[in-house]
Amino acid sequence: MPSRTFRHDTSIEEIKSEASPLIQQNRKSKLAGLRNADAKGQFYSKFYLFITLFMCLMMLRMNFYIGTISKQLNHLESAEDSKYLIEFFDLALPLGGVVAVPAIGYLLDKFQIHVSIYTVSTMATIFGIFK
Repeated sequence: MPSRTFRHDTSIEEIKSEASPLIQQNRKSKLAGLRNADAKGQFYSKFYLFITLFMCLMMLRMNFYIGTISKQLNHLESAEDSKYLIEFFDLALPLGGVVAVPAIGYLLDKFQIHVSIYTVSTMATIFGIFK
């Protein structure tokens, strides 16, 4: 970005009119209208309802998995090995969420909602098949 020198009499309005935004808005996005909507309008939007439904289903799935993993491991491994694996998963699952949230946020920022949900659902299904 080329630098520009301003005269001492340049007004703030002139500088603001020439400044580019730090984040480029996607004019094609259907979510652009949500930025200016009130809270009630955002809560009743399709975007919010789909994300809430998706997160509820994923949290239900993960809570079921986390709640039963120790019992499953106790039947499959020795007591010492299962304790080690349970401690590993107690640390790995939250860290996996911390790593995944920025990636999912990027998908939501760059693509339409149905593409993002399809991608994340496909990844979750593949994870479920290989676990």
